[in-house]
Amino acid sequence: MSVATAKSRGARRFANLAETTHALLRRKLGTSRDAGVVGRPHGDTRDGRVSGIRGHADGKTVSESARVVIGADGRHSLVAKSVRPAQYHEKPPVQVSYYSYFSDLPSDAFEVYIRPHRGWAAMPTHDGLTLVIAGWPIAEFDQNRKDIEGNYFKVFDLLPAFARRMARAKREARFAGTSVPGYFRKPFGPGWALVGDAGYNKDFITGMGILDAFRDAELCTSALDATFSGRSPFEEAMLIYQRTRDEQALPMYE
Repeated sequence: MSVATAKSRGARRFANLAETTHALLRRKLGTSRDAGVVGRPHGDTRDGRVSGIRGHADGKTVSESARVVIGADGRHSLVAKSVRPAQYHEKPPVQVSYYSYFSDLPSDAFEVYIRPHRGWAAMPTHDGLTLVIAGWPIAEFDQNRKDIEGNYFKVFDLLPAFARRMARAKREARFAGTSVPGYFRKPFGPGWALVGDAGYNKDFITGMGILDAFRDAELCTSALDATFSGRSPFEEAMLIYQRTRDEQALPMYE
């Protein structure tokens, strides 16, 4: 058995950044969705070609045309479902994790604990809360999901000192978590592009989702700028986006 504890002020900054960014994005996307169009790509999607979106806004059916429709809509992307891009580097789920936020659980470090077939971590985050995530092998997914809370807290019994800290803490949010497969998708085609989880997904235990999404958005934006300005053909510019994304993402993915 082994235990690792890393003390880092950087861990506090990272956790705060992630939670603050999540909240800001949820508020912004919620506002945009209420005021904008919710719909599916349209065009000859049978051969992977997109020319806009068709959907609804304020109870009315609307269509919007675009040179490129960008799918930044997560693992279950409507754009990806419509165009069915090629997938590669696929991996099955290997573990399942659940997390929540706790008050009265002081921590000034990013703590990691590893035990046989179990692992958990705690990190300070926003508003005086500490995020605690615990996980187990994918083989136990179906059985343990019947009692997520019970199995989650049972993990900490493997380290009584930590279990006592958790017993004094108060959970301030619902449990969140699951298990996800890994994949890379070709992130572009005629009239469409994918960024973030829509185009590439890995086990969320890495905590890299937001950073990867921002990286993809920047790379994709640069490629489209090169296309729209006439500096590079669409296919050439987007291939650079794909290759750069894959080169940067694969080390952590593997």
